[in-house]
Amino acid sequence: PNASTYGNNAFLAVVSITTKHASQDQGAYIKGTTGSQDTADGFARYAGRSGDLDYRISVGTKNDSGTQLLDDFTETDFLSYRLDYQIDLSTQLYYSGGLQDNEFGDVQRNQESIHDDVNVTTAFQHIKLEHSFKNDSSLAIQYYYNYTKSLNSEFVTRVSLSEFGSILSNIDDFDVIQRFALESERHDLELAYYYNPLDSLRLVSGASVRTDKVIADNVFDANTDNTLLLYRFFTHGEYALTDSFLINAGFMVEDNSISGTDISPRLAFIYHLTKQHSFRLSTSKATRTPTIFDENGYVATQQQLTQDGGQPLNNPPLENILGGDVVNDTLVFTSGNVKSEEITSYEFGWMAQLLNNKLTLDIKLFSDETHNLIDEIDFLGDVPGENAGDLYAALGLVFPGSGADDTANVAGTKVQGLEFYADYNITTDWRLYGYFAYTEIQAKYTKSSVDIGKQIGTVARLEDSIPRRSFGAMLMKQWESNLSTSLSIYRVSDMGWLDRARNTDPAFSYSDKSAEAYTKVDFVIRKTHRTASGQIDLSLIIQNIGNSYFDYTQTNFTDATRQTVDTPGSLQDRRAYFELAFRFN
Repeated sequence: PNASTYGNNAFLAVVSITTKHASQDQGAYIKGTTGSQDTADGFARYAGRSGDLDYRISVGTKNDSGTQLLDDFTETDFLSYRLDYQIDLSTQLYYSGGLQDNEFGDVQRNQESIHDDVNVTTAFQHIKLEHSFKNDSSLAIQYYYNYTKSLNSEFVTRVSLSEFGSILSNIDDFDVIQRFALESERHDLELAYYYNPLDSLRLVSGASVRTDKVIADNVFDANTDNTLLLYRFFTHGEYALTDSFLINAGFMVEDNSISGTDISPRLAFIYHLTKQHSFRLSTSKATRTPTIFDENGYVATQQQLTQDGGQPLNNPPLENILGGDVVNDTLVFTSGNVKSEEITSYEFGWMAQLLNNKLTLDIKLFSDETHNLIDEIDFLGDVPGENAGDLYAALGLVFPGSGADDTANVAGTKVQGLEFYADYNITTDWRLYGYFAYTEIQAKYTKSSVDIGKQIGTVARLEDSIPRRSFGAMLMKQWESNLSTSLSIYRVSDMGWLDRARNTDPAFSYSDKSAEAYTKVDFVIRKTHRTASGQIDLSLIIQNIGNSYFDYTQTNFTDATRQTVDTPGSLQDRRAYFELAFRFN
């Protein structure tokens, strides 16, 4: 969690992605998976070569009915491709792209929801040109394009204003439907230069420009330009003081059209005491740019009123209250002026290669401090165009709504802990891998003008958002006759996801949505059959061999009787899959 500058989008997390060149996957590969939860997955890939051009194309589908209690099914189809072209001995061109279509069930559906699935289509393009110079330097130019289109339409409730009588007696009933249709594009152009000004110094410097454009129904303020423009400059270097003492240092400057300019430096010292023992000491700072929604968010329920079975509204007293024939209940109205979220990380680590390099150990102590965390607060003042409250006030009624939400920089955290990793090649046939993490988090609220209850709730959510302890181990064995097995066990202590907060009041324990502590045990057995033209793999995968558990949210109820379910839990029960794969040279 402390590696804040290991990726442009890393924030309290590290994402590891390995991308293979087309030349590394020559031939054909076909895989099919079937099993529990109506799983039906298929994948096919073909890669070949024509002169100096390597190419690869992949297609696949992933389908399942999700967990037992939730309507969280998945239906995904995808296509991707990659071309690698060797222009000459010093110049390479890479091009890749893909398209994916998804339909998901709504994991947050409760008893009042109806069919409200989510449809998401994504596409990407990436082109990169690399050229190496005779002085061991190189230049890389790359362009990224990402496209996302999503639709989620959800029935909320049916409103009958006529039951209030008076000036509303002939107003038609209407359904409240929240519809979120979003379309976004990202263009990113980057230039990077790799060079060695000294034998002991390696550097990379570069710059990039990025634009994000979002078009969405009922998500943003219609009077704003929903575009983010970001400029970035970076440089990073490795300096070898001696053969055993390295210094890594660098910085990145970002300027964006929402929160201005941010600087993210990094400094690390690496000392190889012996061939078996190394130590590292590092500190880094990173930022997360506010989203366009944080700056220009606007979500409202708006309904044009009709009367007498669909006739245009002709009700001067009501129109005078509303300022027209549309009733508006605003849920989110962001005032903007949010700053970038910040994280500063410190780490001390020890890595060892023991037992003739059969055992690898990696232990680190870390401390992360975050500032300017963005969260929802109550919007203060009158929301332009909102009139639902005015209507209730004119009728002498108490408005049931809670007002509009705003966003602001309101909190900070301090996360400290220890992480341990071990990889032990016991023999040529046996291997044991394991990790353990212990984490403590303290949160503080930094916006004193907010209601004290809101402050306490936000701090509680943050301090419950990380498991105190997590552990995992995998034992792998290679048997005779090309048979292999693996047994994995994972243990995660209880926590509450930020959107699934724990209810600490015993009187309302029935509404607790936090994730419980759980132990997960998985087993895999795989048989490989090699032929002259390739190989065949048959695998049996069994997950959750032990007890069932809730990893995201427990089932919660409408009241203390626990008779009526409000939101089903994410029950992870025992499941098994059979996988068959063919690889052709």
